Amino acid sequence: MPPKLREITPVKGPPGTMVSFFGSDFIRNSTLSCRFDKILVRATFVTSEMVICRAPSSLSGAQKVSISNNGLTWSTEFISFIIDDKKEGEAPVVSSIKPTEGPIGSQITVFGNGFKNTQKLTCRFGVIEVQAIYLTSSQISCVAPPRFPGPVYLEVANDGSNFSDSENIFLYQAGNKVPALMVVDPNSGAEGIQINLHGKDFEASSELQCRFNESVSALAKYVKPNHIICIAPSGLIGKVLVEVSNDGKKFASNQKYFTFVQGKPVILNINPSSGPGGVTVTVTGRDFKQKKAFCNFGESKKIQVPAVLVSASTLTCKAPTNMKGSVYLDISDETDVHSNEVRFVFKGTPIPRIIAVDPAAASVGSLINVVGRDFENSTKLTCRFGDVFVFASFISPTLISCIAPENTEKKIFLEVANDGISFSSGRKRFTYLYSGVSFLTICLLVSVVVLVLAVGLIFNKRRKFVTSKRL
Repeated sequence: MPPKLREITPVKGPPGTMVSFFGSDFIRNSTLSCRFDKILVRATFVTSEMVICRAPSSLSGAQKVSISNNGLTWSTEFISFIIDDKKEGEAPVVSSIKPTEGPIGSQITVFGNGFKNTQKLTCRFGVIEVQAIYLTSSQISCVAPPRFPGPVYLEVANDGSNFSDSENIFLYQAGNKVPALMVVDPNSGAEGIQINLHGKDFEASSELQCRFNESVSALAKYVKPNHIICIAPSGLIGKVLVEVSNDGKKFASNQKYFTFVQGKPVILNINPSSGPGGVTVTVTGRDFKQKKAFCNFGESKKIQVPAVLVSASTLTCKAPTNMKGSVYLDISDETDVHSNEVRFVFKGTPIPRIIAVDPAAASVGSLINVVGRDFENSTKLTCRFGDVFVFASFISPTLISCIAPENTEKKIFLEVANDGISFSSGRKRFTYLYSGVSFLTICLLVSVVVLVLAVGLIFNKRRKFVTSKRL
């Protein structure tokens, strides 16, 4: 599944501009790439929702951009970046920086020449850009922004786009502080929700983690020194301890807790995903835990049908017969809590529904009227008496008739199908009435009588033939 691209910034710049890509489902790996037209550029992973790429120098004008986690499947959103190869001015020159290493937030003095006192005076740490403070034409200062520990190039631009190319390195040092956790917000919820953790001394480290119940760890997203974000993991229930760590080794909690509660039901799959009205749809997912469940079909105004709960991860329901086209399907419980929505497409021959059978008891060969709805004037319109099939006669969309066939069972279910395959919901009981000897027995007796008469006739003819020959 390719990542999704929402926007880029900036949308215009000279060759070499560091472009931030914003979206979702970005994965940190060696094949994470950006594409400007047909030119691939290695991407720098920031978060699962942000990466940074450098605009290539071999292109100019508007270029469609996309992003890929594996270099094979690319985002499909149409977003363009304009490569403007017209230089607005000379890039400054950086001769040295001081200090050359330090933690996040270090105040760094940059020495060189050609610095200008503009609103776009910028320092760039690797791929992260921050506003610089102008001191003189040969000296500026800037603050090291949040970033993972390790070396980065520090460059400067007067206009926010034409950066120096001096390759001065600043080394980010990992902090040794143990963070303090003060607030867990929210402090209860279902697995998968976003939890904001507030405290102090959080560091933008690749090992920044949350830990739940002293056993389940998850990488945290750094926001600022007093704020990080974690996703509630699966597999936990009840009230659990929450801890945080900058290095994945030394954890701190301050006795803060998060309570896992049952979340909304989640649909993962439906089968079939298309079909006629009346078809039975099997819904699989998680958190189907209410005794009463419903399937809801439609767009803004939905039709609700009862569902049969098979397990906490499976239920079934019948698609309504009076809908057409592609609609949303969700499930809900008796407290009106709804799941996510998936698409179901109505197509094909509708499945009829039986309301009544008249008469409900009759002998073989009797005409049976079936009252219902969604009957179709089809050559395959069929009644099924138990396991015996007979063609039906169409009278109207709400009335058909069929002849009760011979059957070995006395009490059976009567069902109807418009196509001879997909039989109705709401099947009805039908009882066979036999007066004295059954129809099958009568047929057998008649066959025996005919056989006896035939044998007698042959015998008489043979006897007459022998007599005449003697004479």
